[in-house]
Amino acid sequence: MKRAVIVICDSLRADLITPRDAPFLSDFGQRSARFANHASVFPSTTRTSAASIATGCLPARHGLLGNTMAINEGDGLVCLSVGKPDFRDRLHRATGRTLHMPTLAERVSRAGANAIAISNVSPGAAYFLDPRRFWLGLQSGR
Repeated sequence: MKRAVIVICDSLRADLITPRDAPFLSDFGQRSARFANHASVFPSTTRTSAASIATGCLPARHGLLGNTMAINEGDGLVCLSVGKPDFRDRLHRATGRTLHMPTLAERVSRAGANAIAISNVSPGAAYFLDPRRFWLGLQSGR
């Protein structure tokens, strides 16, 4: 079985990963595939970037447009933090969906395999790595 692990260090510049200051990451980087010419999305926020990594799409296509978003829940626009635990459900109720594009976890699940998303960043970033909970086949339909 082939496995892949994607390690993303939010806001950690590559020039700070040196054998003296970050020996494990430096060694790991030497033994791994690296994406030296990558660029962030706009807006360059943690949650928007996480959704772009999960879907492979720019924010305008996947629909998560920032760390805060205004949604209409019936009484006009409400500005909400994407990182709040209830945001995903509120977005789904207001728009009928979470992300506009499938995530890597969803695509892997549809191919009959499993994906696991682990994050130690903000909850909002973790929620949008796999908002419909396809990892390990636990999809919620949202």
